Amino acid sequence: MREKRSIFDNKRAQRGVSMPLALLLFLICALLASVVLSASSAASGRHNPVTVNGETHNQLAVSDQAYYSVASAAGIFQEEYSNTPVTIVCEQDKRVTTTSTINGSSTTTGTPTEETTGFVVRVDGQKVFDGMSAGDLSTSGLSLVELSAVKLAFAGTSVNPSKAWTDDLPVIENFVNVGDFDVACSVNAPSSGTSIDTAKAAAALAVKVQGKLLDDGRLQLRFDSNGPGQTNAASYSLTLYLDADADIDVQTEEGATEVTTTGTTRTETKTVKTLRTVTVTWATSELVKTAGGSA
Repeated sequence: MREKRSIFDNKRAQRGVSMPLALLLFLICALLASVVLSASSAASGRHNPVTVNGETHNQLAVSDQAYYSVASAAGIFQEEYSNTPVTIVCEQDKRVTTTSTINGSSTTTGTPTEETTGFVVRVDGQKVFDGMSAGDLSTSGLSLVELSAVKLAFAGTSVNPSKAWTDDLPVIENFVNVGDFDVACSVNAPSSGTSIDTAKAAAALAVKVQGKLLDDGRLQLRFDSNGPGQTNAASYSLTLYLDADADIDVQTEEGATEVTTTGTTRTETKTVKTLRTVTVTWATSELVKTAGGSA
């Protein structure tokens, strides 16, 4: 029969198994201890005091506030762009004149000349340009979504009424700056309890937005926490990329031709109206933490 051995016999065993097992347990405990110490050090650093608007706050609370402010602003803009198609209509009126010379039984027809007699641009029904010479669009009153679509359709805000419209969008070289904006936040004072400075609280929650159209056709929106007096350790930044889908429709309508003859010269004049409708929609490409931005 197999001899029974007690636990005390195992402790007195001399087979060499206890020492490697002890070393393994020691290594595991050392690794766990280093992880705990690292986490404790990082957490204690996040509790260091920082100054915001002349007031001292816990760094963890301030950095969390920056994160939620930026993430909230990015989410609002993402939803706004995804649900807001923009329609841009360019209406161009031209007078086309063709002159022919009659010489006996033969007629020589010259090259038609075109003269722009009217040019109007509307964005979602709002007139932003009305003229017959090159100039800049009037973008006041446009939302950021509408402004982004306009700059995509024209590769900026300059227009040329004599330009021949095509079924393609203009090429964006390098990038087109959409603009810098501040997202404000209103803060209501509590009805009871500790009083707060609502102006300072609102400033600390503000978010700065920078928009650019990239040369690949995407829209880049960068969101940065913008509380006055915030340190780099208490700020946060996200970047939202949006893909544009532009549906372009160009229609031309010709009016009746007027003919006048003077001696051997025959002149034909007709009006041509061109409508170019661009409908821009946006879809989220990605929302990422800004490379090189504040943590």
